[in-house]
Amino acid sequence: MGRFKPASFPQAMEKGRSRANRYLVLYYLPEPGDEVRLAISVPRKSAKAVARNRVKRRVREVFRVAVGNLKAAGQFAFIVRRNAISASYREVDWAVKDVLRKMDLWNGDGGA
Repeated sequence: MGRFKPASFPQAMEKGRSRANRYLVLYYLPEPGDEVRLAISVPRKSAKAVARNRVKRRVREVFRVAVGNLKAAGQFAFIVRRNAISASYREVDWAVKDVLRKMDLWNGDGGA
């Protein structure tokens, strides 16, 4: 799993599909091959740096664990909403898997 450059972020947003829930927005752009690339954006006005970095670490870790259950590879760009700043790890776990299910990319057990 790699990260993609900021220059590719608008491309994923313009050409990709999107789904959202109360914590996250996911933009997905399919790519040929098996590479899964991840980008996470947390708006500055949502919280101070410590809180923004904490929620990014949580999203990154949940996605890292879930990557084995994905149906497809490509660029995954998560935009974190303000509600996610105060969310627990379990809520972030549910949110990531929920947007992946909504986009029909989740091949997992369906649980939280």
